Amino acid sequence: MAKKVTGKKAASAASKVLRSGSTSKNSKTAAASALSQREKSIANYACPNCGSSKSTLRGRCSVCGYAGLR
Repeated sequence: MAKKVTGKKAASAASKVLRSGSTSKNSKTAAASALSQREKSIANYACPNCGSSKSTLRGRCSVCGYAGLR
């Protein structure tokens, strides 16, 4: 089964709902649920093992496989 991932526009809208003080509790619950499905991307830091700036969403270097990029 494929992992559910919230789209960028939907995640942005959900974030605005959570920051708003005038939305209902149910709306905020739905927004939080949508954001919990969104995979967090990590910045492209250089891998300390091989020096590559390529990395995956899970914090693993795509060149050497180093797993400490979190």
